[in-house]
Amino acid sequence: MSCLKDAQVYARQLLLKRHGYPLWVPEPYGNSVSYRTKGVRIGDVGYVTEDGASETLFNIRASPSDPINCHGVSQGFEQVSIPPEDIVHIPNFHSPEGEVMSANTKKRALDIEFSMPEIPDVAVKGVKNWYRFANETLRRGVPSGGLYLINGCD
Repeated sequence: MSCLKDAQVYARQLLLKRHGYPLWVPEPYGNSVSYRTKGVRIGDVGYVTEDGASETLFNIRASPSDPINCHGVSQGFEQVSIPPEDIVHIPNFHSPEGEVMSANTKKRALDIEFSMPEIPDVAVKGVKNWYRFANETLRRGVPSGGLYLINGCD
């Protein structure tokens, strides 16, 4: 008998498609009003909860005083500025015909945005402080390998 949660089964099956991390609970939620209204965005640092939702800790593209960073930021925080021309926007990347869903959901095309400049360097320099912030400051218990830096989203 499998002890995997539905969210884990779902993610494992769709990870094979190699289009990022599939979330069981894709709707935005959390303590930041800014996050709840806009959802996951490039520059978010966070983790996937046991229930399959994305929990954003802070965003490296926003200033420490931005509402998205309502929990604070890690020690040595470095804000990253990405010019709009470096963010690729692909309309209708996921067409309604390529669905993986139940019969009761509405079909719609989804756009995608992604960017890579500067992000890997900031991640390498900041990752230890990000884990300290998540686990010591916020007491989230994020395991090693469990933090994600969003560099693209649908």
